[in-house]
Amino acid sequence: MFLKIILYTIIYYIIIQLVNAVQTISKEEVLKITNAYYISFYCKDDICVPVEYNFKQAYISIPDKNGNNIKYICRTCTYDVKANTCLTPTCNSNSDCLSNKCFNNNCIFNEETPIVRCDDIYSFNPLLNRRSSYMHCGKPYNNPCNSDDECSSKICSRNKTCNMQLKGPSEDDIIIFFIFTCS
Repeated sequence: MFLKIILYTIIYYIIIQLVNAVQTISKEEVLKITNAYYISFYCKDDICVPVEYNFKQAYISIPDKNGNNIKYICRTCTYDVKANTCLTPTCNSNSDCLSNKCFNNNCIFNEETPIVRCDDIYSFNPLLNRRSSYMHCGKPYNNPCNSDDECSSKICSRNKTCNMQLKGPSEDDIIIFFIFTCS
């Protein structure tokens, strides 16, 4: 079991190193990634860049089709911006926002050009003591949704916004497997 954890860690770091060395990867290539944990990407025009898994980043840089890095605000709000409850960095024009929509100096969700985020979707099978993950692309955290498949996390909450996907390997997996096999 310990060897599996080491192997998964090595695979994770190899993938991150490859992505960081290249800096960009196509959405098609992102979707081929399996058994890598706690990784995420933002994509624009089929060009994807790795981002922090935990949604802490307010800005990202994505190269345009000519290779010029463009800095975007990646955080968005819905129209709650009118209620002064939106906390995104200030935008001055649509082009400042990855969503391509600036309203009242805040980047907001844009149905015409939704932001594409890709997250690893983790699962653990205690019967087989097997972990796995695959990449899923969709709307990022806090964007409106109607179904799980619309969200990069595959989690559309009851209030119809995408939730974060924070699942990944942990020591609890081993404990669950141990309890499951010993009972």
